[in-house]
Amino acid sequence: MEESYGKGNRPRGYGKGNYKASGKMSMLRDDYDDVLAYCKAKGVPFYGLEWPSVVVSYANEGERTRIDELKKVVPIKRSHKAAQGDKSLTVDIDLMIVGGIVEDGVEPTK
Repeated sequence: MEESYGKGNRPRGYGKGNYKASGKMSMLRDDYDDVLAYCKAKGVPFYGLEWPSVVVSYANEGERTRIDELKKVVPIKRSHKAAQGDKSLTVDIDLMIVGGIVEDGVEPTK
């Protein structure tokens, strides 16, 4: 939600913007290197990748596991850093989820 303004500097109401889904994932540097090798083999730049579906599962302790599906996912930003003493190197990738999120097997209503 965001404020709607008319005359003056105070909001007169609010509106609902467009649906926007985003996410972030971390992977080990070795796995990231495999993704880059895949890109090179297919002749596709990293930012030209499009995953048709990414399945995510999660649960709080003592609760059932939930499984969500992210539809049509594209990477929009990547970052990696290393510090002395790190036991493993990771790469963080910000994602834009173009096709929406199917939460726990239920398609969103339109």
